[in-house]
Parts: sequence; structure tokens; C-alpha cells
Amino acid sequence: SPYLPATVVAGILMVLLVLLTGGLHLDGVADVADGLGGGRDAAARLRIMKDSRVGAMGVVALILVLLLKYQALAAFPAGERTIALLLMPAAGRWL
Repeated sequence: SPYLPATVVAGILMVLLVLLTGGLHLDGVADVADGLGGGRDAAARLRIMKDSRVGAMGVVALILVLLLKYQALAAFPAGERTIALLLMPAAGRWL
């Protein structure tokens, strides 16, 4: 955008992506990180993943994922950012 720095645009885009998806994917990332970080066996991991509370590993995973997404969005040149945003959902389904 000729009016805003890339870092501000990346922040706005992240907020919009969370609002559009309802944060469902971020909740899943936190649940998986909590389960893998806190469960000794498979039954314990599944029990932790089903728990609605977010633990320390979930918070760390969310921070890392959001920082990585922010940096990736800010690194795209302005012209390619729109194409990348349009192709991300398709690539996510394909992979």
C-alpha cells in the first residue's frame, strides 16, 4: 500500500484473517501444542486436547504462529501480497 507501511498492513491483515475464520485454526494449534507438550501417553494427550482451557504450551505455540504469520505477511512485496492471500486457502486445502 502506498499509504501504510508493510508492517501495519500485515497487522491489519492478521486481524481480518482471525475475524474471518473466527480463530478456529488458532484454537486447534493451541490444543495440539498443549496435548503434545503435556501428555505422557496418548490418552492423556487426547484429554488435554479436549480441555477448553489453554495451557502454557498453547500460548507459546500461538505466539510463535502469529509472529511467523506476521513476518511472512510483512515480507511479501505489496503487489504479491494480494495474490498470496488469495492463494493461501487453496494451497491449504491442497496440501
